[in-house]
Amino acid sequence: KTSTVLDFPSEVNRSGRLDFQYRKLQITSQSEVFTDESILFESEIAPEIIAWEWNFGDGKSSSEKDPVHVYENPGTYEVKLTGYDIFGCSAFEVNQVQVTSADAQVVIPNAFTPNGDGLNDYFLPKAKNIESITLEIFNTWGEKLFFTNSQESKGWDGTYRGQLLPPGNYLYRITYIDRDSQLTEKTGGVTLIR
Repeated sequence: KTSTVLDFPSEVNRSGRLDFQYRKLQITSQSEVFTDESILFESEIAPEIIAWEWNFGDGKSSSEKDPVHVYENPGTYEVKLTGYDIFGCSAFEVNQVQVTSADAQVVIPNAFTPNGDGLNDYFLPKAKNIESITLEIFNTWGEKLFFTNSQESKGWDGTYRGQLLPPGNYLYRITYIDRDSQLTEKTGGVTLIR
């Protein structure tokens, strides 16, 4: 498991270095920064720096040396750290933090064309911010034709037991668990086009 850590070096006038980095407090396997997630901003400053001001780019700021901040909305935020020495001289470092929605996102196509041309050859929902997902395909009589619980699966190729199935409508059931451990089930139809 890793955490997000970025270094942003810059010179502080004649006083020394002013750097900062950020990382997620809860270490996960994903390196993305999500909404509603605590991010620790750590300043790496020369001893001459006696005060600092953080601007997180979302209208909020802090005068703590190493503040914790939570972004409520997705987007790209410009974070600015300004350091001040005993003479009132200042220097700043600016960098961007990309924040992604923590909500589970599952996009389900309504048709696919398994004809070997490399375009839409498999039926597979596109999912973000989920822990696990299962996909089941049924014919109109309720017979299960396909099952996978792997996020790395190519998806359903329009076959059953190695045989091409005819064009038509098929039913799917998708079950997934989001980052908050909430179980969601979606059912619907998909059209197989040959």
